[in-house]
Amino acid sequence: MARNRKSLKLVDRCALDHPELAAAWFDEGRWAQHAALMRYLERRIAEGVLRPVTSIAIAARLVLETIAFWAVHRHWDPSPQPLVEEQVEPTLVELVLHGLDKESS
Repeated sequence: MARNRKSLKLVDRCALDHPELAAAWFDEGRWAQHAALMRYLERRIAEGVLRPVTSIAIAARLVLETIAFWAVHRHWDPSPQPLVEEQVEPTLVELVLHGLDKESS
């Protein structure tokens, strides 16, 4: 997502003005990713690898939106916080994985 952030932002902004693009972007793109991540979380929870969560739909959305913010949206923040770029991805991976890790609960 970070590598393609300009294209993703452009498609996201233009989708509402173009119904065919909106169908592809939202239905086949964003919501398909959400559904795939929900299936993954359900399977891994059932296998006992991840800890159960109250709402799989909310957990999947949280993961996707966290990735989207840090990979795409923060680059257009009108008042960005200074940070060390090389620390962003490993920190996010640690937080998401440990938040879902059954051993961390």
